[in-house]
Amino acid sequence: MRQTRDRNPSEPSAAGVHPAEPAPPEPEQGKPRIRFVDDRALVDGIRAGNPVAMAEFHDRFALPVERILWGILGPDYELSDLHHDVFVRALASMAKLREPEALRGWMNAIAAHTARACLEKRISRRRWSSALPPEQVREVGTGDPSRRLDAREVLRAVHGLLDHLDPNERVAFALRHLDGLELVDVAEACEVSLATVKRRLSRAEARFASLVQRSPLLCERLQKGNPRWTRR
Repeated sequence: MRQTRDRNPSEPSAAGVHPAEPAPPEPEQGKPRIRFVDDRALVDGIRAGNPVAMAEFHDRFALPVERILWGILGPDYELSDLHHDVFVRALASMAKLREPEALRGWMNAIAAHTARACLEKRISRRRWSSALPPEQVREVGTGDPSRRLDAREVLRAVHGLLDHLDPNERVAFALRHLDGLELVDVAEACEVSLATVKRRLSRAEARFASLVQRSPLLCERLQKGNPRWTRR
C-alpha cells in the first residue's frame, strides 16, 4: 500500500464532515495525518479495514456525492439520509469493485442510483395514493411580476419543473446540466450506453423547455444563460 504524509497537517479538509457520519480522527499534535496517494491505495486500505482510509474516503467524496444528490433532488428533506445511504452502500460493495482506479465514476453511479431509487419510490407511493393533487408546475414570484428571481429561487423553480420528468431522464438531465458532468461520465453514472443517455437527455431537454414556457419569470431568467430552454 502506497501512502504519503501531508506537508501541512494544519490545513483543513476540502470537504466538510457529513453530520450522519462520525468525524474522522484528528492527528495527534505534531504528527501529520496519513493520506493515500491514489484510489487503488485508498480502496486497498478500506478493504483492509483501515480507519484512516475510511475517514479519507468520506472526506474525498462527501462533497461530490452531496452535489449529485442535490442536483437531482434539489433541497430535499431526505438528502442527509440519502447521503449516508450512498456511503453505506459503497462500503458494503467495495469488495466487488473490480477497477479501483474508477472509484470516482463508481461513486457517481451509486449516488445517481440512490437518488433515482428515491424518485421511483415516491412515484410509486403517489400512484397508490387516493388523494393526489392535480398536476401543476410550481411557479415562484407570481405576486410581483416586476421582481427578478435570485439564484436560489431559480434553482427551486428548476427542480419544481424536474418533478415532471421521468426519473431516468431527470437523473441524466441533472447530472449533465446541473452537475456539469461530461456525456461519457453521465452515461457511466447512469450505467447505460452513451447512445441511451443521449436519448434520455434529448427527451428531458424537450420536456424541460416546454415546461419553462409555463413559468414566465423563470423563462425570462433562463433566456440569458440558456436561450435554448426558452425556445418553442
